[in-house]
Amino acid sequence: MKREDLVKVYQPKEGFDMRVKNVLNALEEKPLRRMRMRRAAALAICAAMLVTAAAAGAAGLLFSNEYDAVRLAHRALAEEYGITEEMQTYFAEEVSEENGVTTVVFSGMDGMHHVLGEYTVVIRDGDAVVSWSKDGQSTEGELDAYAWGAKQIEILLEMARKENGISRGYRKAQEIRAQMDGEDMTISITKGGDATVVKLDDVQIDRARISVSEEEAIAIAKKAFALEYGLTQEQLAQMIYEKDYAGYTYAIRDGKTICEVWFWLHQDEDVVHADGDGLYWARINAESGVVEEMKYDSALAGNG
Repeated sequence: MKREDLVKVYQPKEGFDMRVKNVLNALEEKPLRRMRMRRAAALAICAAMLVTAAAAGAAGLLFSNEYDAVRLAHRALAEEYGITEEMQTYFAEEVSEENGVTTVVFSGMDGMHHVLGEYTVVIRDGDAVVSWSKDGQSTEGELDAYAWGAKQIEILLEMARKENGISRGYRKAQEIRAQMDGEDMTISITKGGDATVVKLDDVQIDRARISVSEEEAIAIAKKAFALEYGLTQEQLAQMIYEKDYAGYTYAIRDGKTICEVWFWLHQDEDVVHADGDGLYWARINAESGVVEEMKYDSALAGNG
């Protein structure tokens, strides 16, 4: 699957804007049942973030404010709904920021959106509020349910680990889709992310304000992967660097000069999927060395 498929969002942009407005309005009007994280959960996430920040400082790593917000969204999603990083392979991710409020929408992949739905995380002043479009629907009955949450995704992952594919899960999703009488199942596909990207060729790279070499960006990315995803030195050594996987290495993205590096990790040829296997990428600020963005995709949903 091509890189651009990793950032697909399977809803119209207008629908995305309306969902964000609805969540923000609800925040201003009254507390939301199920959406607002329990105080203990919020404190646990904050404590984890502080530990990570301290470890990052010790490792000499810097993360952008934007990535810190996305990281909080990932942890809130896992804490509130049990959707882990590995499970997020079944979702496209769209991030937006306006007036100090960051919104992250995780939208179920094409062909499964009707059962996976979408999760919306709104972050304001360090407070993460999470909702699921399937809230209130039953998840009982494993893959026979009309709403597939963490329990169902774990079943999909287990099937993918054994089969190296998603065909059974996809077929089951289509069966459920056929049973949803009266529900509009039309899926409108748009590409997420409105970032402006200008690729840099070798001549432009020489002229650009670049202080971070490609080799240095790789080293920074691997440090960040080890910190964020718990990869060992052995796993880092097994990573295969995919140069120009995105179609470029250096680019100007929304006014920032970045170096984008991608890696595959497949630790054992005799095992379909070992813990930690998948696709990793990072965008490193080529002037400051700050980690602007990074992502892990287990690729168990067929991405890659």
